[in-house]
Amino acid sequence: MADWRIFRVLICLLIVMLSGIDWSWAGPVETTPPAVDQPGILHRLASDPLMAQPADLVDGRALPGDAVPTPCPPQVDLSQPLSLVGAVDLALCSNPQLRDTWAQIKVQVAQVGQARSAYLPTLSAQVSELNNRTVYPGFSSANNTTQGHMTFASLNWLLFDFGGRSANLEASDTALKAAIDDHDAEMQKLLGEVISDYFNAMAAQAKVDASTKAEELAREIEDSANRRLQHGTGNRADLTQAQTASAKAELTLAHDTGERNKTLAELVYALGLTPGTEIVLPELAEPDRSVGIKALLEWVRLAKHNHPAIRAAREQWTSAQAKVRSARSDGLPSLSFVTTFDQNGYPNQGLQPVQNNITTVGLTLNIPIFTGFMQHYKIDEAKARANAAQAQMQDTEHQILKQVVTAYGDAVTAFDSIDAARKLLESAQVAMESAQNRYDHGVGTMIELLTAQSALADASQQWVQSLAQWAAGRLELLAASGVLGHAALGDSLDKD
Repeated sequence: MADWRIFRVLICLLIVMLSGIDWSWAGPVETTPPAVDQPGILHRLASDPLMAQPADLVDGRALPGDAVPTPCPPQVDLSQPLSLVGAVDLALCSNPQLRDTWAQIKVQVAQVGQARSAYLPTLSAQVSELNNRTVYPGFSSANNTTQGHMTFASLNWLLFDFGGRSANLEASDTALKAAIDDHDAEMQKLLGEVISDYFNAMAAQAKVDASTKAEELAREIEDSANRRLQHGTGNRADLTQAQTASAKAELTLAHDTGERNKTLAELVYALGLTPGTEIVLPELAEPDRSVGIKALLEWVRLAKHNHPAIRAAREQWTSAQAKVRSARSDGLPSLSFVTTFDQNGYPNQGLQPVQNNITTVGLTLNIPIFTGFMQHYKIDEAKARANAAQAQMQDTEHQILKQVVTAYGDAVTAFDSIDAARKLLESAQVAMESAQNRYDHGVGTMIELLTAQSALADASQQWVQSLAQWAAGRLELLAASGVLGHAALGDSLDKD
């Protein structure tokens, strides 16, 4: 009966202690808790009995604005033009840095579980099978042998520690949130890199197309000059100038082709594909510019409140502050509940000749008196780490906002340059047609024709570059602000 009463007391204490623990986790994205009958819930409870892992991390991490995490495509048909969304999915599923940040989340989940386990009692047991033989050299008839088993069980439960456990749990929870935000920040960084490489490759391909047309036009001018010379209406100087322009166009085409191949190789590498994999990209088209770009202060505000890297830095600072409180509590008294059960002896002692059961129940007050000033320096270390985390938070915010300002300037420049680039291209096309017509009728010169041809080639390159810069700039601004997801890849910049 006494043992049963002790057991009931332990159960009551366990309920009281567990009721004081906040088992909820407030992550950056609120999700509905999984249903009780959700497949695999028993397995998750067995693998995570203290529910340290947030429910929204079971299936992965979703991008901002996305309802579900990005599914990794089993295979991709690279014979078809690769869309930007397809390129993003490939990169997200193959990037090793993302796997590393995901592993860091798992590390922090385990540390949260360890912090929660500090609220529970520890139970240990020891069972020994012993054979004791006692020999009296001067009185052999008194020799005896005792054989039997010895059992020892101990339960230790920390009841009060001046907030050390709660500080450790708060530090672990905020460190977990920081790890999740680090993972989100790495995804945003990867998106920005993939977008840049993707549109660089598209622009390089468009430049090759423009250079091909310029090379064909230069060859037509050379053929025209050659025909005029054969018919006696031209001269050798015109033919030489046309041949020089044609050779220059061929050289430009070769250079642009090499740049195109290099940018495609960089894109293949960024997507995690095997080097040498051939991919096909769609044609570069003019994106929607029906609305303008929000003011810079709006983007700065958006980045301050939503960029995961800034949130992670703030949470790391909060975690470091909690560790200061934990270090202080280590030097304060603690109260523990202790109960032991010994059968036929005590640990590390001989077997008792007479069977006996001993139960001990009590409270232990541990008072640290002097630790060689170790506690003093542990607190100093925790404070220094907190100050370093605060400085890192400020530096991170400065760097992110600098990236936002740069991306904003690039996007505005690209937005404003498209109309000018279109007008330049249209004027160059009209000038080329006029120069070609004048030359064919013998009233224009070869210099005039080649000048118009060179201006058209330059205008075509400017037009391609403007389209690529705007298409990439609007998305890179979203990534720099930390809010880019699948749903935003085709939206306007004026949408939150």
